[in-house]
Amino acid sequence: MFLLDTDHCIYIMNGKPAGVAECAKRVGEAYLALSPFTIAELMYGACKSQHKERNLASISMLCKSLVTLPFEASVVRIFGEVKAALTAVGQLHVANAADARLKRDFDIAIAATAIAYGRTLVTHNTAHYAEIDGLTLDDWHD
Repeated sequence: MFLLDTDHCIYIMNGKPAGVAECAKRVGEAYLALSPFTIAELMYGACKSQHKERNLASISMLCKSLVTLPFEASVVRIFGEVKAALTAVGQLHVANAADARLKRDFDIAIAATAIAYGRTLVTHNTAHYAEIDGLTLDDWHD
């Protein structure tokens, strides 16, 4: 059971690198899921792109084919625990960069979703998540 990070959703929607789409097909849609925060990041990217309508349509198709895991109480609690743990060891220090902090919160929320639902997070951005305890990572990128 896997939770797709934003980068892997983009790879699947674009069909490249081909290896990511092949892995997703081999695993099967029934074993893949999305976080609401992944969808939010995809929507933001689509809305600021030159091909907004086409990208929104691709996101809609992806969302129709995969389950979106709810951001419920267990995820919220894990989010708080993970963010507190990262703060305690200085992993969230970003000087004057509100965008970076917000992006980090989305990463933590995606990770919390994976942990709460016992899913492996599939991402090429393994460095963003490496210090999060209890999170299993996989990277299907070539």
